[in-house]
Amino acid sequence: MRQNISLIFLQGLGNSINNFPIYWQLAEKHNVSVVTFNNGSAKFYRSFGANVEAINSLGELYLKCRKLKSDVSFSLFPNWKRELLALNSLQSSRKYHFSSKPWLTHLFMGNKIPSDPNRHDFENNLAILQELEIQHNSS
Repeated sequence: MRQNISLIFLQGLGNSINNFPIYWQLAEKHNVSVVTFNNGSAKFYRSFGANVEAINSLGELYLKCRKLKSDVSFSLFPNWKRELLALNSLQSSRKYHFSSKPWLTHLFMGNKIPSDPNRHDFENNLAILQELEIQHNSS
């Protein structure tokens, strides 16, 4: 069943490029929206036809996310205060974030995905596919 998925990714263009295969595999099976800053990341995802919610400030992040609805939402690794603010604001049945910073994430009431600080961000983010039972296609 196709689900509406929100990916919160507030990092730079380099991380957007690294994590693009995860977006692509999700988009093959689901309706995916990307929440990102209005920078190179927004332009990059739009160039592949992604539904992008581009934001310019933290205030706008909160306001736009309050209006977004999805079945499932993920904050990509690494997630910090602003990603958790966005995730908390979304109207979503299931919310997932990485438990990389216990002092920060213990306040968040969503589902925690384990992360390993010794692994690359992309490797940690592959857990998103596992949560949705999607096999990673490395080709």
